[in-house]
Amino acid sequence: MKNSTTIFNQLLNMMPCGKFQKIVDKHNGDKYTKTFKSFHHFITLLYAQITEKYSLRDIQHPINLQKNKLQFFSLPEIKRSTLSDANNKRDYRINEVYISMLHLMLRRLAR
Repeated sequence: MKNSTTIFNQLLNMMPCGKFQKIVDKHNGDKYTKTFKSFHHFITLLYAQITEKYSLRDIQHPINLQKNKLQFFSLPEIKRSTLSDANNKRDYRINEVYISMLHLMLRRLAR
């Protein structure tokens, strides 16, 4: 089977993961989590936004099917209940700060 890199995977490879982890540590984002970390949650939300998925089932099913293409990010199998809990309990400021940091980075590159 031929290995191919998706555009979504290429987009994720350009993002600075170390800076995301610093933001997570600052907000204690992974304090009580075992497998579904904040970065996994961010990847899932980014995928849902790009592909215009709105229900948990619509988000969960395609990501679990594409798991082998996202194995670099060690994304665990996503269950609807886990995704629902993460949406309800995770601090939104983690993603907000990271997205604003990426926005500033892209503005600098555009100049």
